[in-house]
Amino acid sequence: MRTLRYALEHCSTQIFDGNAADFYLANATLKPSLIFIDAGYDYESVRKDIDWAVSTGCPVISGHDYTPAHPSVVKAVDETFGDNISLYGSVWIH
Repeated sequence: MRTLRYALEHCSTQIFDGNAADFYLANATLKPSLIFIDAGYDYESVRKDIDWAVSTGCPVISGHDYTPAHPSVVKAVDETFGDNISLYGSVWIH
């Protein structure tokens, strides 16, 4: 909470406490300006997160764990964005 304090107080940032399916349902019309994916490491959940992010039209989609230690994350990101990502350590940005 301390890390996000400024964003919570000044940038219309909200924290959602729940699972991905509930989030998608509760935010069906959400048009975020940035999505950061850092949750499950299995291919299906990463792919669902990316597919939802793309479906919103979000201009900046990013995530964590793009490393050989998490091949399912790498596969899902590569299948969706190909070479159209930038890497900063294990963080990817499309």
